[in-house]
Amino acid sequence: MTGVQTCALPILDIDKEIQFLRMSPHRIIVSDDKEIGIDADIKSTINNLSMYYPEDKKNLELFFNTVINGGYMELAAKLRNLTFEQFFRTRYKNELLKVANNYPVEKSIEVDFSDIDKFDTELADIILSDPEETLKVAEEAISEIDLSIEGDYKITVRIGNLPASHFVNVRDIRSEHLEKFIAVEGIVKSAAEVRPEAVRVTFQCPECGKELQVYQTDKKLKTPYMCDDPTCGTRGHFKEVRVDLVDTQRIKIQEPPETITGGEQPSEIYLILTDDLVSPDERKKTMPGNRIQVTGVLKKIPFQTRAGATTTRYDLHIKANHVFPIEREFEEIELSDEDIKQIKELSKDPNL
Repeated sequence: MTGVQTCALPILDIDKEIQFLRMSPHRIIVSDDKEIGIDADIKSTINNLSMYYPEDKKNLELFFNTVINGGYMELAAKLRNLTFEQFFRTRYKNELLKVANNYPVEKSIEVDFSDIDKFDTELADIILSDPEETLKVAEEAISEIDLSIEGDYKITVRIGNLPASHFVNVRDIRSEHLEKFIAVEGIVKSAAEVRPEAVRVTFQCPECGKELQVYQTDKKLKTPYMCDDPTCGTRGHFKEVRVDLVDTQRIKIQEPPETITGGEQPSEIYLILTDDLVSPDERKKTMPGNRIQVTGVLKKIPFQTRAGATTTRYDLHIKANHVFPIEREFEEIELSDEDIKQIKELSKDPNL
């Protein structure tokens, strides 16, 4: 590789590397005639590059800090996108086609975490540590597969069967689990009505007319601070022109009785279910009294007093990604005509 040389060992030419990345976003040059691939995981890539720059680890870290600030995270997302696309094409193509044929009645695909782990261990680890961003990349990868669905569509990736290390008892949930993928088990204590909630609001600048999209992540409506058009920069009131809504339901679960010791009261936590998780069929899984296993992301929201003041304390809830029923109340179990026929036949058996 051309650039500054010290003790006959190559030194990273940061400017040259970044320029090369822009032209070929999946490779890094390590000599005039040799390239290596970039991994989505920064640490892994630095370790690979260390073989070529054994005494230049400090400069390697500087290089990646520079690239991160200049768009490496976007690059890493592209790499994960390619990995997910290959995963779905090779491991879940039939399941995707089934969803596509039934869309929009079916809008999500269920994926077993162990299948991802077997396919790409590093990708599986990234899902556990940064689930929301990684799942967005997975869904973008699906959108690039030709599924013959007319118009705009979005297929949600729902992941179950997390490793045992990410199963957490409700009473053991702590701040260390925030923004991580966890699995909990509990009995549904209460379920609120399904209501629409804004996920994205489009505002219009009163001065230049440009539309500004603001994603909504909190209870309070977020509005633009200023117009992002560099020739405008208007601040103040922006007109709301469009709201994208998603069906949302809030349910409360409490920990199973076998996890409670002595005279302790069962711990509880709220779950936030959205989109097809609150469809009529899915709601049968989360009726009060049912026992469920939930995969989701632990989120925090500021605790407010009755007067509306925000305190330093936070409430926790789980943004559900996948719900699996373990036990249902008897009245919730649906029997087919064939089931009823077999039960009647068995009832006539004198040996029972």
